[in-house]
Amino acid sequence: FWHDSDHSYENMMFEFTTVWDYLTEGGLVLAHDTDSNNAFRDFARKVKRQAIELTFRGGLTALIK
Repeated sequence: FWHDSDHSYENMMFEFTTVWDYLTEGGLVLAHDTDSNNAFRDFARKVKRQAIELTFRGGLTALIK
């Protein structure tokens, strides 16, 4: 799943939470502009996964299910 829509905290959490159950094990959640708020990091803690922060303009972060 590639998140590239509204980058508000509320929308990002909604999208991550919605898509998570549909991902197979090993599936990816990717998002850029993750430095704009804590949604990605908070979601990673919620699902007990390690966020993988990649070096990229605006923040690019991955999460493996």
